[in-house]
Amino acid sequence: MFNGELNTDHTERNVTRSYRYSGHVINFKTGTIAVSAEDPQADGATPIARFHSFSNAITVEDGKSYIVGDEQSNTFTLNGKKDVVLTGQGNNVVIVNGGATVVGEGGSNTYYINKGDKEVVIKDPNDSVVRLDYSASQVSGWSVSPSGELTVNLKGDKPGEERKLTFQNAFSDEAGGEKARPKFITNDGVMMTITAPFQADSSIRVPKVSSLKVQADKPLA
Repeated sequence: MFNGELNTDHTERNVTRSYRYSGHVINFKTGTIAVSAEDPQADGATPIARFHSFSNAITVEDGKSYIVGDEQSNTFTLNGKKDVVLTGQGNNVVIVNGGATVVGEGGSNTYYINKGDKEVVIKDPNDSVVRLDYSASQVSGWSVSPSGELTVNLKGDKPGEERKLTFQNAFSDEAGGEKARPKFITNDGVMMTITAPFQADSSIRVPKVSSLKVQADKPLA
């Protein structure tokens, strides 16, 4: 867990200097934790700790953290304003509270997208489940690019609170490439599957949403 301020003071020879970091670099493969400098002119990331047998990480609020997963199944909770995660090969759980870019690298991942106003981008080559802390009526504006990028708008409870969720390379090669890999489940128990056939003699895709009532699931924080 990495919470708290992104500022720290260091005193050496009676001189105190303040440092500010952009976030943490958490590498499950090497078992290392580092802090990355907010100043782009600063040198890379500074190692601060090692760990063994961790199975979850929680990023700091308002930060920009970077996580590298491993072959195990882990849980990543993303609170930063622009976190980046490479999930690794496990069947992972990714909980997004802030803004994030997530790259699924294997296994069957489950994504929890909680309410917020920051953009979320996911690129996952495998089938996945996306649990939304939004009701079916708050999910709208489905669109598909010619390259297969699937985008949906998620409207929050407060006026102006809206989050854009994008899946890159969302469509499998099966069934003519028309069926999206992720399945979406809303907090009022509606499962949405997306197909997007091409219009005749065109690169334009028309998204179609199929809805099925299922058991609702509680959001994860």
